[in-house]
Order: sequence, then C-alpha cells, then structure tokens
Amino acid sequence: MPNQISPAILKSAATHTVRYRGLNECDLRSWPLTRKSDYREHTEQFLALNIEPGLRKRVLRKLEVENCTSVNSTYEREIACEGCIIERSSGTTGPAVWLPKTRAERCTLAINILATRRRIDPQFSSQRFRNLNPSFTVREGTDRSVGAAGDRITEIYQNAFDDGVRDLYIHGGLLAFHATQISAKRITFKFERIETAGQSLSESEQANISSVFGCKIRNQYGTSEVSAIGYSIYPEMVLDTLDSVYVEVIDNSGRIIEGSGEIGNVVVTSNVLCFFPIIRFITGDLGSWEDREGRRCLLLQRDRENALIKYPDGSTHSGPRAMRRIFERIRDPGGFYFKGDWKVRRESNKAFVYLVPTEFPAAKLIRKELIDCLSPVGVEEVIFKTWSGWEPFDKRLAYIDLGSNSSTPPSIKRTT
Repeated sequence: MPNQISPAILKSAATHTVRYRGLNECDLRSWPLTRKSDYREHTEQFLALNIEPGLRKRVLRKLEVENCTSVNSTYEREIACEGCIIERSSGTTGPAVWLPKTRAERCTLAINILATRRRIDPQFSSQRFRNLNPSFTVREGTDRSVGAAGDRITEIYQNAFDDGVRDLYIHGGLLAFHATQISAKRITFKFERIETAGQSLSESEQANISSVFGCKIRNQYGTSEVSAIGYSIYPEMVLDTLDSVYVEVIDNSGRIIEGSGEIGNVVVTSNVLCFFPIIRFITGDLGSWEDREGRRCLLLQRDRENALIKYPDGSTHSGPRAMRRIFERIRDPGGFYFKGDWKVRRESNKAFVYLVPTEFPAAKLIRKELIDCLSPVGVEEVIFKTWSGWEPFDKRLAYIDLGSNSSTPPSIKRTT
C-alpha cells in the first residue's frame, strides 16, 4: 500500500551513514527533519559508508566540484560518475544542490512510477507512451522563429500520433508553450493522456492544452531529491502517492498532522535510496490529507511560500508561476520559451532579474514589461544577471507586491 515506510531503508541509514548512525530504526518520528542546505553543507555525512572506498572518494570529489559556484557545469541537470548518476535539483526553493543515485536505484524508481501509473489507470500501456522531452531539449532555446518553431513542434506531435502514440510525457512549461504554437495554426489532436512534470500549469494553460490535445492532463508531482511523489489529474492537486516514498505532513512546530484538512509542510522519505538516503526531507511545499473514495490522498497547495509576487487583483503566485503572468504577452507573440525558474530580487527602486543564457535575447522586451508592471510600486530600474542555480537569495527581498508601494513581505511562515 502507498505511504508506508520501508524498515530496510531506516536500518541501512542508521547503520551505514554518519548522519543517521545510531538512530532508532523503528521510530521515524524521532529522526531529524532535513533541508536542502543540510545536503549541501554536510554531503559526506549522508553518503553511505558501505560502498567501495575509491568510488565513495570519487563521488564526494565530484559533488564538491559541482556544488561549488561553477557556472558552466550548473546548466546540466545530471552527470554520470561511474556506477551512479548525479542529479541537480531545480533551484526553485533555494540554491541548487547535486545529489547521487545509483543506476539500480534509478531503475527501481522508474519501475515504481510505471507500476503507479497502472494502479491509477489500469488502461495505461507503456507501448503507447512516449517521452517528448528529448525531442525539444537541445533546440528549443535556439529556434526563435515563431513560424518555424510552430511547424517543427506540430510535426513532432503529428509524428507521434501517426505512430499510434496516445499517451505523452512532457515538461509542463514545454507543453504550455507547444499548445500555444499549435493552437495558432488551428490544429487539434485527440490524445488519450498527457502526463506533465516539472512545472505547474495555470487554469488558462490547462484549458488551452485540453482544447489542443483533446484530453485530460495528469500531473506528476515530485522533487529532484526523491523523484516522483504522486499523481493528480488537473485542475485538482489531489495526489495518489507512490510506493517509493513515505509522505508526512508536519506543522511548523514539528507536530505530525494525522487528520484531514489541516495544512502543513510536505515532508518525504525515499523508500528506495540507500546510496545517499533522503529521509524526512522538507520539500518546501504545503499540503494536507484528504480522503477520496476510501483512499488517503495528499492535497497539495498550488504555490510555494517563497519568492512571492502579489498582483493587483489580490492573487499571489510563487516559484515558476511567479513571473508567468507578467511575461505572457512576451512569450506568445514572440515565440520565446522561458524556463520559468526566474528569480526576482528587489532593492529600493531596482529589481534584479536572474535569467538563464537562452533567455537573454528577450531582455529588452522583459525590461519594458517589468517597468510597466513595477513602476506603480516604485521600481524604476531592471537589472539582469545570469542565473546559474546556486545564488543564495534572501527571501525577504524576493517578495514584490504589485498592488502597493511596499516591498516588505507579509507575515508568512516559511519552511526552508
């Protein structure tokens, strides 16, 4: 059954890691909560001791290099290191960190995701399922012609459909961009399932995607640290959790929330990872328990607490969603694909915006749009810097209220 802790994981961590050595393997509640900064600052304490010493030393050396301020390496999301894969977190809840998994662990996680898909949807078939992310990753940031981009995007989806593919997997931001390009050509498809991950979708984006592709959208929620955590069907954020993770909801005092309806911090433990165990990791998201048809599901809150932007209509957005409304008029007519990992920092009358290199060609348009939106609240200058995934942002400066003259954040509780 989902949401059960693996005793073997706790026993392995208590036996083979410096961080957890000697802890009570029968009582997870007595184990400390872990933040992303703990993995960065105490990497060696988490890496298992019962691996070949030479490999352990080489992995630690690689982690030390990648977790430093190296800009060039940070744009890659994963690198190979002998028998393991080292993955970078997204950086949406703080400085990115690199974490290792063995290839065997990666395979186990993939099998568990497949089993969960079939448990939720018995009609799911891997033979009719295609991951479209590799089709776009390399070229998406270079082809800026709206017409050419739309033709190429449409062709890839058409080829998949003609091949009999009816289930697609693709990054949420890419899917929203592709739906805009294809709808401009007045073309529609009739897929059966589309699964997204990596970025939440606004209601308008969901509506446009459903109109273009003719199906519901299944959202895979997860973190780089533990991989997938659960699935929901848009527009709801009620998750069926995976067997590979144990989920807790904990309030800011550390109390475990058992009942339904009470919101707290989403904390996860991997039931698979032993090489670098992820135990009681605070994801940075908020959620609550909800009973659905005899199943206990996780109701995820849509927005993270940090990097908030409040719009004049009273709505508040954060993380990848924070800047989206400001740049909708740039993205659609201009054909630019924005990653959504934008960070904004305000100091007095200046707003600092961090972009990845492929987004800099749109800097002039971005500056104009930002000045139009932020000048009513006293921002007079927009300064661009390169986002490499590790800058330590002060969250007190990450809040911009577009409806007032104050840049001071409200009194909110933060989890990271």
